[in-house]
Amino acid sequence: GADPARPVHAGRRRPRHPQDLCDYDPARFRSLDLRFSAPVYPGETIRTEMWRDDGVVSFRARAVERDAVVLDHGRAEVAES
Repeated sequence: GADPARPVHAGRRRPRHPQDLCDYDPARFRSLDLRFSAPVYPGETIRTEMWRDDGVVSFRARAVERDAVVLDHGRAEVAES
């Protein structure tokens, strides 16, 4: 499972979560689009990769053990605070 105390691979000091991107204010989410691209099996580790460009957060998720993209073309529009 995920260990929130362990840093993620991109040199960040702490993991990023969708709540972090909108300061825990769900009203800031404007839209959310994504594509489920492969099944996830019990016990698999899922790594979410996120990057931000102004008010748009793009993301995808991989099943680490299979190196399979299981969620792709993720895009969330977030209003500025």
